[in-house]
Amino acid sequence: MKRKLLKRFTAIIFALCVCIGQSGAVDAKPFTDVNENDWFYYAVAMVEDVGYMNGYPDGTFRPNATITRAECAQILFKVVQPDTSTGVLMDFADVPSNAWYYNAVSVMGGVFGGIKWVNSPEFTGAYFYPDQACTREDFAYGLALVSDIRGRSITLAHTGWSDYMDINPEYWEQIAGLYNLNIVSGSDDGKFHPKDTITRAEVAQILSNYTRWRLETAA
Repeated sequence: MKRKLLKRFTAIIFALCVCIGQSGAVDAKPFTDVNENDWFYYAVAMVEDVGYMNGYPDGTFRPNATITRAECAQILFKVVQPDTSTGVLMDFADVPSNAWYYNAVSVMGGVFGGIKWVNSPEFTGAYFYPDQACTREDFAYGLALVSDIRGRSITLAHTGWSDYMDINPEYWEQIAGLYNLNIVSGSDDGKFHPKDTITRAEVAQILSNYTRWRLETAA
């Protein structure tokens, strides 16, 4: 897996260098709703260039739109690019085998929070809720797990987020690790807003921060 990730980030370095060399800056493509003065401009450009996220057929990126849990699983699948020939796929009662996201959810679904386990005489299994909007804490937790980022001796109390106690305690170590590496941050109001749904622009920014961190550590 580490060798595969190294190859992946070597490809990212090449792609970004080509893009910067040709235009002088990473270009956010012709998204009609992404402008150079937007805070997420560079992040959208990066994730589109490396193939983590795409726009829509109408030429928009829809940065303020929410993103579903299935879409987040697909993104993490693209980031990690796991070897699906080995390992055990996880089946979910609400994820049909013909769904476009089946492979990604089956591989990545286990790293998400928000999974409901049912153990009854009638049914034993898990629900993923693929069409539900993904929360900020669930995406951060999932990214931290697939990238094996830990808290590194920092507690969420040190982040300054006034709502850190609202974060699922099972996520604390992982999200603290992302904060410690400047991959996630809070809002201008000093909060993390863990239960809020995450937008496409926010996902792009987190992935951009993560990619730059991986490039630095791989150098």
